[in-house]
Amino acid sequence: MGLRYNEPIINNEIAVIQATKDIGPSDSVSQTNRSTTSSTARQRIKLAAKAAALKAEVAAIDKRHELEIEEQNLMQRREKLELETQLVVVNAEAE
Repeated sequence: MGLRYNEPIINNEIAVIQATKDIGPSDSVSQTNRSTTSSTARQRIKLAAKAAALKAEVAAIDKRHELEIEEQNLMQRREKLELETQLVVVNAEAE
């Protein structure tokens, strides 16, 4: 019965030995740091590209809004011109 009490400890030690026997130089902390660094660099590049795309989208929206304002101004000028033309015609007919 005493051996059964120690079985979980022995099983854990065996599991640790089996898990660590395949560890090689590429698994070192320096390699892990390089991997993390390159992963971080890739993430920064992706975020920079996304930020650039969003800036371009903002610029395009600004231009579209400017065009919409110009269109609205032109429509208002056209409407005013049409009314002024009608007024001139009515005044000419009244004379």
